[in-house]
Amino acid sequence: MKSIREVNIKQAEAECYRYLLLIEEREKAYQALVEEFPDSAWVYIDWGDMYKDLGDYDQAESIYRLALERNVDDREGVLESLEILEEERESVGRETP
Repeated sequence: MKSIREVNIKQAEAECYRYLLLIEEREKAYQALVEEFPDSAWVYIDWGDMYKDLGDYDQAESIYRLALERNVDDREGVLESLEILEEERESVGRETP
């Protein structure tokens, strides 16, 4: 069984690619995380949050829903992320003239 530390180290690598704007490397890193840790809700949450922060709500929702399909370990965390996403999506919609 993989330790939470291993997950965190690999997530940090993926986030580095995110902040360096290395899109292809970032996607590969998150795909590898999902393959290696398919039951970890936080892999999907972090990946989805990245898209949410970029304003790509559809892609974020797709990733969160993928986590739910795979029956991850922290289902409540994923559902909370979906709620936050919808609130932000609605808020942005209200700000648009």
